[in-house]
Amino acid sequence: MVTKKKTEPSCPSVFRLYLPQPGVIELKILDLLGEEIYSESLPVRAKLTDLAWNGHLISSRGIFFYHIITGNDKITRKVVKP
Repeated sequence: MVTKKKTEPSCPSVFRLYLPQPGVIELKILDLLGEEIYSESLPVRAKLTDLAWNGHLISSRGIFFYHIITGNDKITRKVVKP
């Protein structure tokens, strides 16, 4: 299960992730055209973990989408970078 912590919809963002078993978290940031502009894969041992993404790594402003894959769970949501 993937939930976004209650933060402002601007960057940086922190995602709280629960994995029923250890695994790999894949985070992708996409632009409005669906092109991947950032990607990261992280091995996770804990069942509950926080994943932070610093939006300042991307120089442009606007609307982006984050896509998180954890085993069989997938989530895609919007994030705004001011």
